[in-house]
Amino acid sequence: IDAVLIATRHNLHSEIACAAMKAGKHVFVEKPAALSWEQHEALKQQTTETGPVYMVGYNRRYAPLAVELKSRLQPELPLIIHYQVCVPEIPADHWTLDPAEGGGRLVGEAEHFFDFINYLVGAPHTGVTARCLQREIETKDTQFNFIVEIDYGNRALGTVTYTSFAAPGSVRESVTVYQAGQTFILQDFKVLRVSANKTKTIRNAFGDMGHKAELEAFVSHLKGDATGRASEPLAASAISLEAMDSLKS
Repeated sequence: IDAVLIATRHNLHSEIACAAMKAGKHVFVEKPAALSWEQHEALKQQTTETGPVYMVGYNRRYAPLAVELKSRLQPELPLIIHYQVCVPEIPADHWTLDPAEGGGRLVGEAEHFFDFINYLVGAPHTGVTARCLQREIETKDTQFNFIVEIDYGNRALGTVTYTSFAAPGSVRESVTVYQAGQTFILQDFKVLRVSANKTKTIRNAFGDMGHKAELEAFVSHLKGDATGRASEPLAASAISLEAMDSLKS
């Protein structure tokens, strides 16, 4: 066995990943990487550039229209990114809302969106703040409506808005990027609109979200090709935990 693919319930991701890497096995794990700072720190001790490959399933950065968007950004210029996610509510007793087993929507799911912003920015974050609308029946862990602001110094500002208040049929994921007189709008990884003096529309009819490409990248990493390998694979995990700390402070 050369590699382990982990797709268990969220609370087991870190434990299994650490055990696999201690045994010298490469790891591909679905998000989230960790549900707590304790799990996060345990992973940091096991993930090194010279050790086994450790990759979290942040597939969106591998989507064809994501790659197209990234290629159009100028790495030396500042940018503002807004990632909006509209989701239906799920039953209150669903396992993903259990803080111990699933982590809730913020820690259990939002890493996807934080990683995507990290991918576009290409620089480490310097601060995180979060706010939420918490109803009487909810806790900070189980609420469905939050905004997370991510600071990247003078390089970028990123915002994730996650809400269950939108109308049925709304675009699930919409990313808007502003840079140097241009506006980029990516909707559900099916349509990318690029606007400057005029608008160009680029389409991906199937809404390819990068699942195949990320697994191909993992296999390439196992063969020694470090192209595209994240230098800090736990950066999005840190943002999610910092955001929860911000909510609870």
